[in-house]
Amino acid sequence: MSTKPQNLIVQTVLNNRFKKKHISTKLVDKLNTHCNLIQLLVWWDESSLLYRHKQFVLADAPRCIVYDTLVYDHYTGVTTNPVSTLMTYYDLSFPQAVYVANHFLTKVSKLDMEQYIFDEYINKELFAAGTDGIDLDYILKTDLTQSTFPATKADALKKVYAYLCKTRCIDRDLVTHFLKKRYLGLDSSNLLCFYTYRGDEVIAVTKKGINPKLSFKQNLVKEKHTGFFYGSSTVKEFKEVYVFESCVDLLSFLTLAKRGFVPAPAAGSCFISLNGAATRYLEKVLLEHPTIERIHFCTDNDRAGQLAVTLFASRTHSKLPVDYWNQYLVDGVQGAKDLKDWNELLQAYCEDEELPF
Repeated sequence: MSTKPQNLIVQTVLNNRFKKKHISTKLVDKLNTHCNLIQLLVWWDESSLLYRHKQFVLADAPRCIVYDTLVYDHYTGVTTNPVSTLMTYYDLSFPQAVYVANHFLTKVSKLDMEQYIFDEYINKELFAAGTDGIDLDYILKTDLTQSTFPATKADALKKVYAYLCKTRCIDRDLVTHFLKKRYLGLDSSNLLCFYTYRGDEVIAVTKKGINPKLSFKQNLVKEKHTGFFYGSSTVKEFKEVYVFESCVDLLSFLTLAKRGFVPAPAAGSCFISLNGAATRYLEKVLLEHPTIERIHFCTDNDRAGQLAVTLFASRTHSKLPVDYWNQYLVDGVQGAKDLKDWNELLQAYCEDEELPF
């Protein structure tokens, strides 16, 4: 399906040539609840929007920020839902606005729209900008899971829990803990954000897409060779470090440990994601935390994961004791052996045990 309204549809609406029907409150509520407003406005009149600072605003009224479910005028505090937005800012009558929203909801492919917006706005801006000049503190401040608007916050949390708990089988209490401690969030582009701190300062943001059809990963850093770091704030001196290739694998491992499928981490441990297979960040962590006495490699069960361990040993000549957890992925569970990573292992346990993660 096209990601743009055909001229015929536009003319049909503007000239009121569509069939008039009774408009029920049930239909209006459905449109306001299920229409993604950003997608709707990009489809109806893309020129009416600007994309800046990683969010959409109305071109004729930049003070009005467009969210998935509403437009917010941050001068006046006024919010408008999808149908009201079309009436207020696009000069459509109530029947016209309902017709446009209903046509979008029933006829336009939402996956096509999501792909279009990702390709034309989110992906282009993020890769054009790189990591230079990106304000990591701004990403934290505008985190949707911390929004002061209840509807926006609730929608963001719903997306985070749906992806991590339902799609990835991560333990819900673990996700809640990461959210409360602000290790985890969601930005205005619906990308998961994993925050790494030095004191109170954000020094890295690891971003990951939540749409399985849109693979996106990015590591934004203030310091070179920085990944994701998680450790209890009550531990002053870490004794052991668990090393993963991704934040999702890290959360998967902690879920497996909590459920008793793998041995629980040693007390006083910290956990890092390399965000890939290069071990430079591990070397940096060992320098910053000289009290670490043991390394647990939990890299992927593939050539890149195995090579990372080999290269680390050959480059650093580290004398620290090392544990390799690869065998858990090789052994897998009944009916699923030789798995690639920790989330695959967790998914296999979910299916095998029919656990309500």
